[in-house]
Amino acid sequence: MTTLLIVESPKKAKTIQKLLGEDFVVMASYGHFRDLPEHELGIDTDTFQLKYEFTEKGRLKFVTIKAAMKKCSQVILGTDLDREGEAIAWHLATMLGLKSPKRIRFNEITKAALEKAIFTSEKINYHLVNAQQARRGIDRMIGYRLSRPLSTKLSHKGLSTGRVQFAAQALLVEQEALIRTHVSREHYTVELQFHNDERQWSARWMIPESVRAQVELQGNAQTNYEQPKPICLDKAIAQAAVSVSSVRVLDYTREQSTRMPPPPLITSTMQQQASMRWGYDPDVTMTAAQSLYDSGHITYHRTDVPNLAEEAILAIHQLAAKLGLPFPDKPNKWPTPPGAQEAHEAIRPANMELEDVGETEQERNLYRLIRLRALQSQLAPAHYDVQELLLEDEAGQFQYKASGRQLVDPGYLRFARISGAGQSDNPDEESDEDTPLPTLPALNAGDLVAVDDSTMSRHKTQPPRRYTVASLMRKLEKLGIGRPATYATIFSTLSRRGYSKKEGGYLVPSQICELIYQVIYPNFSYSFLSYTRDMEAALDSIAKGELNHVALMRESWNILSEEEQGFVTVPRPAGIEDPADSPTKDCPKCGRVMRAINGRYGKFWSCSGYAENKACEHTEKFDPAVISINKCKN
Repeated sequence: MTTLLIVESPKKAKTIQKLLGEDFVVMASYGHFRDLPEHELGIDTDTFQLKYEFTEKGRLKFVTIKAAMKKCSQVILGTDLDREGEAIAWHLATMLGLKSPKRIRFNEITKAALEKAIFTSEKINYHLVNAQQARRGIDRMIGYRLSRPLSTKLSHKGLSTGRVQFAAQALLVEQEALIRTHVSREHYTVELQFHNDERQWSARWMIPESVRAQVELQGNAQTNYEQPKPICLDKAIAQAAVSVSSVRVLDYTREQSTRMPPPPLITSTMQQQASMRWGYDPDVTMTAAQSLYDSGHITYHRTDVPNLAEEAILAIHQLAAKLGLPFPDKPNKWPTPPGAQEAHEAIRPANMELEDVGETEQERNLYRLIRLRALQSQLAPAHYDVQELLLEDEAGQFQYKASGRQLVDPGYLRFARISGAGQSDNPDEESDEDTPLPTLPALNAGDLVAVDDSTMSRHKTQPPRRYTVASLMRKLEKLGIGRPATYATIFSTLSRRGYSKKEGGYLVPSQICELIYQVIYPNFSYSFLSYTRDMEAALDSIAKGELNHVALMRESWNILSEEEQGFVTVPRPAGIEDPADSPTKDCPKCGRVMRAINGRYGKFWSCSGYAENKACEHTEKFDPAVISINKCKN
């Protein structure tokens, strides 16, 4: 008898079928074959149970799977490792009537990994299923209940809103507001130059907190704010700091500094690197990564953990030795980010010896980067000789700092420069360690040093930069908003619905995006960045069995219901006409009033019933000439 193994992807099923042979029948569910209904809420608001129905494609696939099950001796569920995969396994077990479903988990599609997973089969993790259902339910509440009233409020059909989607919109809109309201101000820096024993070195004035520009924060800015570098706006103070003739040594230190190679790629950094290097949108990157995983070329690509399995590290060390690359005695490790959801290892090739695989240019580019980053992550760190001098003027009013740094052992850096794998995951925080600094003299505390020259430089504050796709992903991740695996959907929605556009590689919010922000924030709890961040933490607690998912959904429903009632009184933005003032006619489909409203491509006739629970979605082309003729007749 044969075993039926069910996975999500047909490509993944084909790869596994070749590895396991004729004793197995491997079939695909094609992802979520059941989902919430398209035209109703799909949530029982008494019990907060979700009401599922087959998707159009899912029903046909399920019938095929059920027929195959009758010819097999057992069924094994091999869906993906994340919460979505666990939920699909639960749906399959429920609809197939499996009393004790066998659930296997594997991080890579190799024969060894599959055989090990089958031998150590487990049970469905219902905490993960509950976390997925809570997320799906809460996001459906917000999207279903508010998208239509939002469209009515702004007289613009087809608008949508959502918990994580709005957070991304808010970041774009608030950044744009900062750019528009920016007032350039002059500020000053001071540098002292010294010549000792034929050495030339310099020290920068350390601007004290007392002269730092003060910032008052409100609303989302309290969550999003990042402390800028201190600046001095007072020219007189800077002139005093540059006028010193000698300084006294407060402290001198010299130590060996270690620079670790960047960690292997995880979901977020993979998407960011692909965006920075090749301009790939997140959905392009995730599609390429999914194909590479389904083909058995890389490990599972939805992961938050930046460390590799021991056997993978051993394989990398063997490859490094073969290539003559330096590697450390002990494996390089990195701390797991707070709130990391997926506990499996970082992304790496299933076979490190393969240098180039993939069916498309995107797949080949991504695979090479994944391989180089995995290899680089386990090479020896670079070592520097670092010196630092802390200086003070004789009056004790100003302090200055001098730094010296010389590369002693390049370690992984030579490989990084040759391979191109050394690009930072965050260019805004690009390290300056590649720039050597002159060796500082070994001075003693209390030594008096004459200043040979000094410079006061004048600068102008610059407005904040708009977000790129990569930097917005970094910001969302840093704030704990959403999960990197969902960024592809978020960015696709922003683009598809016309909420943002790219200008010179930067994301610019559209007018309708700003109008949505204007009426949603701060009228709903979910419009605050802190809400979305805290919701992710609550979902994590459900996944750990620490929080009841029904209680979270009930609380979210009650809050949303109260806030939705108040939304009626929120004024329309200036320039948005009241639907009651727009031309009307009867709907030929349901008899309700049709109004001329705005859409993405201009005005059209829309039935007013689209904003009601029993929606009528009838629309017609709008002809302003006909309206003008009717007005003349009247």
